[in-house]
Amino acid sequence: MQIVSELRLQGKSVRQIADAVTARLQLPKKVSTFTIHSDIKLLLQQWREDNNHNTEEWVQMEVARVDMLIAELFEAWEKSKTDYEQIRQRQERGHFEVPATEEAEGGKPSGKRRIPSPYIKQVQSKESVTNYGNVGYISEIRKLLEYRAKLLGLYAPDRREITGANGQPLNPTTTNTTITVEELTEDELATLYAIAAKRDKKGQ
Repeated sequence: MQIVSELRLQGKSVRQIADAVTARLQLPKKVSTFTIHSDIKLLLQQWREDNNHNTEEWVQMEVARVDMLIAELFEAWEKSKTDYEQIRQRQERGHFEVPATEEAEGGKPSGKRRIPSPYIKQVQSKESVTNYGNVGYISEIRKLLEYRAKLLGLYAPDRREITGANGQPLNPTTTNTTITVEELTEDELATLYAIAAKRDKKGQ
């Protein structure tokens, strides 16, 4: 069975597999193709059961992963609705006057002359910000919920019908309609004559 499985996955034919099994096991008689067919049928059944089991595990794991993402998105959505205070900083420039360095008698400033001195002041302001939530989180949550429902098979299969223009059948049934020359317009007659002349020219 291991040899059959290996060679089948390599795309070998039933006859090639039979020859290979006979040679590897050094059998005195060649293995029949019927035996190989039976082995392949049994292998396909085992693979199908394994795939179904693995598929169920994958779906459960994927649903758990989706649930975790949805929980995180809901938490982020709640945080995005929290109001907060925004602190802004700016610089103010100005100047103030100080006494001149010249001293009068007695070692004290004369107080008669003052000079401007520049300064830079840091000013903070607070602003209350009201949040109504980031709708991007809701959009992602909705997509994950749809994906989760599809994983669990909650949606009915999509039914699609291909139609022609304006909902008409793609291959409409032909009807026997007789059109007389009198019913054609001048443009239609001119087109018909051109087609006939081209056909006659090819016939010559």
